Amino acid sequence: MSKSHRRFANYFIAPRAQFIFSAQMVVGALALAELQIVVMGIPGADGSFFWAKLVLALSIVAIVLYTLVVSHRVFGPVHAMEVYADKLLAGEADGPLTLRKGDYFTDLAARLSKIQEKLAEQEESAASNMSEAS
Repeated sequence: MSKSHRRFANYFIAPRAQFIFSAQMVVGALALAELQIVVMGIPGADGSFFWAKLVLALSIVAIVLYTLVVSHRVFGPVHAMEVYADKLLAGEADGPLTLRKGDYFTDLAARLSKIQEKLAEQEESAASNMSEAS
C-alpha cells in the first residue's frame, strides 16, 4: 500500500462516528435547502429551480468536506488520547502527548501530559527513596 493511500485510509479514525456526524450535517443541509425552496415558492419557468438545485448540490459537497475536516480534528485527538491513556495505565508513556496543529482538545492533551510528568516524578522519587533506604 502506498504512503499516500495509507495516509488517506488512516484519515478515518472513527469511521462510524464520523459517518454519523457527516450524515447529520447533510440531512440538516437538505432540510435547510427544502426550506429555501418552499420560501422561494414553487419553481416557475424562469429557471430559479435549476439554480436552487445547483446551490443545494454545492452546499452538500461543501458540508461533506467541512464535516470530514471537523470530524477528523475531533476524533483524531480523541483516539490519540485514548491510546496515550492506555500507555499511562500500562506505565509505558514516555513523554508528552502531542497533537497536530489545528486539532481540538489541546488543553486536555496538555493535562494528560502533566499527569504523565507527575507520575514520572513520583516514580523517580520512589526509586531514589528505595535506593537511599538500602
